[in-house]
Amino acid sequence: MAPRTWFSPSYSPQTGLIYQNVREKGAIYYLTEAPYIPGRQFLGASRRSIPGEEPWGAMRALNAMTGERQWEFRLQSPPWSGILSTAGGVVFSGDMEGNFFALDAANGKLLWLRERWEAICGRRSRKRHPCLSSGPSINAWF
Repeated sequence: MAPRTWFSPSYSPQTGLIYQNVREKGAIYYLTEAPYIPGRQFLGASRRSIPGEEPWGAMRALNAMTGERQWEFRLQSPPWSGILSTAGGVVFSGDMEGNFFALDAANGKLLWLRERWEAICGRRSRKRHPCLSSGPSINAWF
């Protein structure tokens, strides 16, 4: 697993797995002067997509000791989101289509999926429930 600087992975001591969102999106980069335009993505280089290659994404569970892939939950497009794993055996994340989802931490099975425009917040009870904000980020409070 490569070092990470954004879109945090998550580790579960219960499963011994590291959960990581991955972006499978290749590009060809060119060494040129790249103009900086405020408010737009700046990579410091020019690039173009690889012809015939469709970008996609996934959440992957990796064995923390060996790096071996345990399961993969495929996403339609490359994600830009972090992950939250819980002691209750659930992993939360989101996708670029605006969905918030929960997976079984042990096997990656989809437990539920909600569109981000729904109000998702826990009711008062003895159970813990995630709360999140709508948009390109996931915030959770417990």
